[in-house]
Amino acid sequence: MAYKKPVLIEIFSQFVFEPRSVTSDMIFQSVPLLKKNGYPNVEFTQGQLVGPGQNLGFSIISRIRCWDEKRKKLIQFSENEIIFNKVGEYLGWKDFLEFFKHDWTLLAEIVQKLRLKSVALNTIDQFTVPLAGFTLGKYLNCAEGTIIPKWLGEANGAVDVTMGKGVLDAEKSNRQVKIQVRPKPDSVAIRMEAVFHDIVNGSSVDAILDRLHKDSNDTF
Repeated sequence: MAYKKPVLIEIFSQFVFEPRSVTSDMIFQSVPLLKKNGYPNVEFTQGQLVGPGQNLGFSIISRIRCWDEKRKKLIQFSENEIIFNKVGEYLGWKDFLEFFKHDWTLLAEIVQKLRLKSVALNTIDQFTVPLAGFTLGKYLNCAEGTIIPKWLGEANGAVDVTMGKGVLDAEKSNRQVKIQVRPKPDSVAIRMEAVFHDIVNGSSVDAILDRLHKDSNDTF
């Protein structure tokens, strides 16, 4: 990334399964296992599962959120996905992979029964830079061939932009970037939310995550 002091305030990997391949029993069976292995804080919630394609109907699904003691690591388990979150200080990609691989292995008995459809890497960055001489292109990769258009690099004031590329089911890949820029009296606050999402298509989970991480780095 082009900025000197990046602040990645949240990163999470999202594993999406074929609809209804995760049962409520599987979700509740995972709770004792997670509590025993470093996730004592468990929240039971409900979410909405939206129908595919043109089907805009939805159904209520069970969801659990399991936090570690410091509330820096979070595993979310529902009837269509598992999400591995790290919140707060980002200690690097290697640290995140170690966290994910450990807990993915922990859930192996449950996960191996599931039909994995796609994998997404989600990132949220937030940082502040000096106002004097500010243009967005000094801090983000705004150039031909990147998802952020070249003209946006000339922006020197407030920005609200949401961009996307690719239809997941049709093109096997989807990229989304949301950029918010807010000038202050002597500084500029920049926030970026990004999603890098690929269909599994025979690739290993590790290979997909590495590819998504590379795309994330190339984007910014």
